[in-house]
Amino acid sequence: MSLAGVVNVPRVDELASFLGWPGKVVPELSWKDVEELLGINFPKAYKEMLDVFPSGEMADGIRLVSPVEDAETLELFRARIEISYEYFTSAREMLPDRFPHKFHPELDGLIAWAIDDDHTYFWDPSRGPDPDGWPVVFLENTGPGWGSYEGSVVDFLLEVVSGTLLDEALYSDWADAEKTFHPVRFR
Repeated sequence: MSLAGVVNVPRVDELASFLGWPGKVVPELSWKDVEELLGINFPKAYKEMLDVFPSGEMADGIRLVSPVEDAETLELFRARIEISYEYFTSAREMLPDRFPHKFHPELDGLIAWAIDDDHTYFWDPSRGPDPDGWPVVFLENTGPGWGSYEGSVVDFLLEVVSGTLLDEALYSDWADAEKTFHPVRFR
């Protein structure tokens, strides 16, 4: 991964500015290859965001792993999807009323794209074949509540980290969180 200069993607540049992130990333892997390998067509806004942000943590909590950053982060992204599938399908078997969704790689299963200490963030591909139309679905990890956001991942993150998105499934006090982004090599 290498970092370059100015951000110039609409809304992504607003998120980067809000978080004080001045960089741009040059991923080592292509989206085409990663999408074929994982069997996932990613939303355009997510791809644009990860052309600006490397793997890391925003607002002292939300952790993103870029599947295109390099081979190591691709494997970590894949492992997190597998762990998410195992965890949430097991929870669904025990508590089907609290975990009513299918999870990727099940057909139209929710696809996990980020986590924090208390929440998991997904896309819902059951809404149709166009990934740009998939809502963001989120869960407080012990399952007392689900929430949904109609809009791009970038719009969602802007509203979450600014504290303007209020939902009982997002009980964290994001308005008080540090407005930063820190690149992290997750393992």
